[in-house]
Amino acid sequence: MTGSEILLLVLGAIAGAVVAPIYNKRIAAITDARLRSASAKRGRDSQASLLAKKIVKYYAEHGISSSLYVPNTIGAGRPIALLHDASVTIPTVVNRDSDPLFSCDHELTRLPYSRAVLRRYRRRGVRLFDGEFMWVKSAVLDGDDLTELNVGRVNFYSYATLLYKMQREIVSRWRRPVLHDRHLQNFRAALGGGGLKPQAIGCITALLVERSDGTYVAVARRSAKVVNGPGTRSLVPVYGMECNAIAGRTSQYGLTFYNFVREFSEEFFDLEEPVHMMLNRKVAPDWIFNLPPAADVLTESIAGRLIIKRTGVCINPNDAILNFSYVAHFTDPAFFERLEVAMEPNWENSANRDLTIGAIQFMKLNDPTLDQLATDQLIDPSSIFALDLARQYLADLAAEAATTGAS
Repeated sequence: MTGSEILLLVLGAIAGAVVAPIYNKRIAAITDARLRSASAKRGRDSQASLLAKKIVKYYAEHGISSSLYVPNTIGAGRPIALLHDASVTIPTVVNRDSDPLFSCDHELTRLPYSRAVLRRYRRRGVRLFDGEFMWVKSAVLDGDDLTELNVGRVNFYSYATLLYKMQREIVSRWRRPVLHDRHLQNFRAALGGGGLKPQAIGCITALLVERSDGTYVAVARRSAKVVNGPGTRSLVPVYGMECNAIAGRTSQYGLTFYNFVREFSEEFFDLEEPVHMMLNRKVAPDWIFNLPPAADVLTESIAGRLIIKRTGVCINPNDAILNFSYVAHFTDPAFFERLEVAMEPNWENSANRDLTIGAIQFMKLNDPTLDQLATDQLIDPSSIFALDLARQYLADLAAEAATTGAS
């Protein structure tokens, strides 16, 4: 090798060392910008495409609008995109230590999923990882009483795949909604999945706090990075129910209470530990109660200053999920004072650009703004459902107090 050739190799190596980092940095910046643009567009599209309206239109065109829920205390009193059966009753009491509605075998079932669908999500800026959900293996409906759900664990990617397929059927101009035709005609037919797998279990919680001037509810603006409902308003916490056992050891607390505490800690305090709890090297599921937010909620519950009540059940034709609505009523104003100062919402909830609307707001439960948002369908249907029942819960409390006072 000649001296000039060696010199060229050296110069080439130097140029590569200088140019490569600049090139890689530029490519990373372009990729990041594309993801941000796709994510922002997805958030806008969630409102522009009006998926909820398309679902309502589908049921109207098929003559089965009676399968949909009609709110009584919020919005314009028109059907919303949720399957509901008023004749079906559920246990409303949620104990801290047990939840007999759910019979959980804690077995993990891995259902098929589509890698192509996951790539489409990610290209649109969705944040995905293959966590776990609880899913309905079978449901026990004794006449009109929903007495038991046999549930287990399922991989999240299978749910994300089903969600994509169902939404594509509804929004596509050329596709016939086969899955809806076969499995989602009404609540009873869809209970247990109606042949769709997995039917995940969702929880929509109206988190109520007391202040000197009344009762407030937590409302979030969903990030464009979430897989479902990007860019919309919703109650918080809203989540899929997860297992309350680790390595064969089950929590001493009931499935509903445990999930509420875990999700509250995650969404209000940006704590990632509960999200990846199955990957943490823990041997007992109740380690989460060492986290200050979880410990605070447990203290309020033990002191009788937290009421958790199951208010309703519905099925979302958007993803076939079986949704339970709850109120989590913190009756001591001191709790809200602590929460307001300390909370730090996680990535699932995002403030608007000029920060005039925070990631999580506390609005009066009877605020007319909520009615307008519901009428315009800028709140996701499941949250409208839970808000409607939370207002009824508060009205029942007021009536009970009036009766007690009169006596």
